[in-house]
Amino acid sequence: MQLLTAQCPYCGRDVETTIEHIAGPIVCPNCEKPFEMEMPTTKVTSVREVDDGNNSQKLATEPAERVLFKVHPVLFRAHLVGTLFVLVVSLASIYGLWQSFATSDPRPASYFSGFHDTWLF
Repeated sequence: MQLLTAQCPYCGRDVETTIEHIAGPIVCPNCEKPFEMEMPTTKVTSVREVDDGNNSQKLATEPAERVLFKVHPVLFRAHLVGTLFVLVVSLASIYGLWQSFATSDPRPASYFSGFHDTWLF
């Protein structure tokens, strides 16, 4: 197994990794920050042969997956009363709009004409 040594851009320490890990981001074992180690952009300072079992804890590896934020969408269980209130108000609003557009005015035309006669001088 061949080890590649490069300098971490964050802490400046030498980081050793294998050729298999050079294609993706690796994590510096000192500062634990991920960085890209690509052949054209990274200066490889040394290459040496090592056994598979030696220094495996000091090698840079691929970054581990971390959970940053968990979301549990439980709208009805967490806020049951508020959800039911919003649902009832929404249904009442939709019913009221439907009634206002579906039915005509039940008052006769004479109702409006008598109203104007009483208030005029």
